[in-house]
Amino acid sequence: MLSGVAVGSNQLQDPVHDNAALTRSERCRRDLTRQALGVRKAIVPGSERTPRGRWQRPVWMDVRRLSNPRALIWRDGPALFAFLVDAGFAGPERTRDGIVYRRRALRVEVCFVGPREPAVVTFLSQMATDGTGIRAFASLDCLYVACGLGPLQDVPGTAPNLAVMGKRLQQHAQALRLVLPHLLGERVESLFRRCQQRLLPDP
Repeated sequence: MLSGVAVGSNQLQDPVHDNAALTRSERCRRDLTRQALGVRKAIVPGSERTPRGRWQRPVWMDVRRLSNPRALIWRDGPALFAFLVDAGFAGPERTRDGIVYRRRALRVEVCFVGPREPAVVTFLSQMATDGTGIRAFASLDCLYVACGLGPLQDVPGTAPNLAVMGKRLQQHAQALRLVLPHLLGERVESLFRRCQQRLLPDP
């Protein structure tokens, strides 16, 4: 039943044997022989497969394995959120987790949270004009819905790798562009109140 594949053949000894040179039946017999002998399938050098056959994400792609994924916000954030400076905000100011823009009665913070569930989040704070601190606090996605601009899904946060993280920064910048005129108008009080009380309109 296992005839046709010699135990001492080069096919079993060579971990980089070319599967393309074997027929399907020959590969089946080879695998059965390996199982009978307790021989594990070898990993071809350069393969993205782990010994258990699961695909392993390269280190540079996985933000959970990077020393400081916040560096992407420090690098790309100032250009993406430059419209805040044009709107009268001071900044960006680099923080431990991202960047902050400040205006007399408004504060915008774009930051990375993780590493267990890595995500990009944007928080907005309504500041007291007398300098006593924060009056109200809300996330960008909540304000986006409160303004009637769309659903929460338009402002996603999860960022499992650098490519997605860069996309999230762009999405947050685009959403903030749409929300900002509402925050600089007379509706700002009611918008923050809606978010705090979760009185959001149906998108």
